[in-house]
Amino acid sequence: MAEIFWTKPVKVATGRGFRVVAGPSQALECLDNWQGGKGRFYRHARDICRSALAAPEEAGKAREAFVAAHLDAAIPFA
Repeated sequence: MAEIFWTKPVKVATGRGFRVVAGPSQALECLDNWQGGKGRFYRHARDICRSALAAPEEAGKAREAFVAAHLDAAIPFA
């Protein structure tokens, strides 16, 4: 399966600085190490990122969900 990339990466804070997340598989890696609350925004982001790996047309929705989970958890962006 080919790597899926967003048209605009997301730069998010980590415990050691910032990380550039360029697509749903990288977003899932971030979500696996999530430091925020694991409420509905987190669960939705995780689910839609998984779906986007099989259905690349969902990549834009996965990016939106990933950003929403960060906003909900008050995790800063760069």
